[in-house]
Amino acid sequence: SQMRSFAEGRLLIRTATEEDIPVIMGFILELAEFEGARDQIKSTEEGLRDVLFTRHITDALIAEVDGTAAGFAIWAHSFSTFTGKPTLYID
Repeated sequence: SQMRSFAEGRLLIRTATEEDIPVIMGFILELAEFEGARDQIKSTEEGLRDVLFTRHITDALIAEVDGTAAGFAIWAHSFSTFTGKPTLYID
């Protein structure tokens, strides 16, 4: 079962929608800037739309405080041939 939303006080965590793509891209760029890696970013809004909403190979959540986006999480399922078990990559 996929989480749709969770609210606690002023915090709301919800499933990302296509309308959130510019916000997610902004957070990605802010994080890269903070880490001094802005020039390494190859992600685009079109690429995010493709993997999140066209091919559905990743999922994303948006955290809002008082209705304003404050954070995000993107994850993808993977598989380890060494352990023979599924893994989860979270960014």
